[in-house]
Amino acid sequence: MARDMLASAGPFDLVVLDMNLDGESSLPLARELTTVQTPFVFITGYSMKSALPDDLRDAVVLEKPFEERTLIATLARMIGPR
Repeated sequence: MARDMLASAGPFDLVVLDMNLDGESSLPLARELTTVQTPFVFITGYSMKSALPDDLRDAVVLEKPFEERTLIATLARMIGPR
């Protein structure tokens, strides 16, 4: 479903991606986003940074729970000035 949305609704400036998409790993989708040079941030309830595969090790990860201001600051930093 998420992959279909990416294909039909993109391109995106940035994607917020939960590590677990309805029971499925979001790693394949993250790799697709990397291929099309779309920045993304993982959100997760698990400590996953050290468990990320080497090709995604530099991904931005926010661990739940996080404060709204943390998300806003992260997204602003990733998108940059407009």
